[in-house]
Amino acid sequence: MNADSIRRRLEKIARATAPAQSVDATGFWVGDQAGERRALDDLRTGRRDWLGACRSSQQGLKALDEGELEMAEIYVWQATDFLLGALWSRMEPSDIEFLSKSAQRRGRKSETDDRNRALAAAVDEQLQKGLTGKAARNAALQQHPALASAFFGLSDDAIRKAADRGAKAR
Repeated sequence: MNADSIRRRLEKIARATAPAQSVDATGFWVGDQAGERRALDDLRTGRRDWLGACRSSQQGLKALDEGELEMAEIYVWQATDFLLGALWSRMEPSDIEFLSKSAQRRGRKSETDDRNRALAAAVDEQLQKGLTGKAARNAALQQHPALASAFFGLSDDAIRKAADRGAKAR
């Protein structure tokens, strides 16, 4: 990395973690149960990592000002690691669930959503009667003429996908 990119990253981390300077660097002695709990709470909630990111970024900027590019690069990686540790300690699995899925289509709402939901409901009726797979889809289409006309000419794969999409949308 060059000095400018290191400086930008360190300054960005320093700005983001500036409020961490008010966090006490808690410590405790053996037998101090309240102090131990407070220190462990700070570790679990990421406060110590947040403070570490702040201090590492400040040290990195200082090293950069002194012309020590290698030390500044070490500090930028250390600050980034602390920052990630602090953020990970605050995240729940549900907070990052969206990263496991592709972005949804943008723009107009699909005109087939209602049709797919109706098909999924009709197929569910047939599944409860004991039919499965293609037999359930065909029986659903026979019982609902409006759906049959909407899906006329589509392959079984397309109808299955429509039913799956409708079930997900409900």
